[in-house]
Amino acid sequence: MKQFLAPRYYLTWIGLAFAYVIAHLPFKMQQVIGRGFGAALYYLMPKRRHITKTNLHLCFPDWDEKKINKIARQSFAEVGLGAIEGSITILGDPEKLANRVSVDGMEYVNAAIASGRGIIIMGAHFASLELAGYLAAKLMPMHATYRPLKNKLIDHLVLEQRKAHFHGVIHRSDIRGMVAALKKGEAIWYAPDQDYGARHSVFAPFFGIPTATVTGLSRLVKMSNSVVIPGFQFREGSQYRFIGLPPLENFPSGDYVQDAIQINTILERMIRMHPEQYLWQHRRFKTRPVGEAGVY
Repeated sequence: MKQFLAPRYYLTWIGLAFAYVIAHLPFKMQQVIGRGFGAALYYLMPKRRHITKTNLHLCFPDWDEKKINKIARQSFAEVGLGAIEGSITILGDPEKLANRVSVDGMEYVNAAIASGRGIIIMGAHFASLELAGYLAAKLMPMHATYRPLKNKLIDHLVLEQRKAHFHGVIHRSDIRGMVAALKKGEAIWYAPDQDYGARHSVFAPFFGIPTATVTGLSRLVKMSNSVVIPGFQFREGSQYRFIGLPPLENFPSGDYVQDAIQINTILERMIRMHPEQYLWQHRRFKTRPVGEAGVY
């Protein structure tokens, strides 16, 4: 920990002190602060605001500008709440929120566990992801996939928190580690909803737009003979709701494009349930088919 006493981490420590205080406030105050923080981000991050509105225009062409602006603002508010929930998870007591959780579709998970096969929870990047991951790990032993953060102090804290609460932590590029865990009948969380370029992707419709969709999920299932259960989390007022769907059928099909269509169809349906909670700040349509102009 000595390296984190260097001057370059002073501001991080100050931020963590504020986060610690917020993580121990009453729940209603945390929600007010989180939404306020998100509202500030809407103005402080013009590039992400532009990306968010561009994504919404592309995915919901029938919405007028008033609704686009409303959902964009709500999306940033939800991101702000997610940051507060992350503070609770790392610096507070997330167990206090356990009584606010409801679960639909746990029977699909229980059946998969009983089968002895590995389980891949196919999720997506909704704003409540950090807290939802912690709460989901209470429902079943699960490995978290992980991407190192630029700030080494925050990275250390997040990694230690995940090691403490998850069955294991696997780097997102460690395919061998994922396959090994799955072959043991264990579970991992995997989200195929971000743009990682054309190299390991195919183009499939997502909200009617040809979208680079990673083929990693298909390859993981093929190598491990796992069950894929779509699982998503939403905030509903002051409650948190997990929704598990029936396992994917005929997956992988042997056709990456058909697999991607099946994935994107489910993701789109779940995003439409709470569009304001999806992480629209990501450049989901960054990679375009050859000859097609960029959208951002």
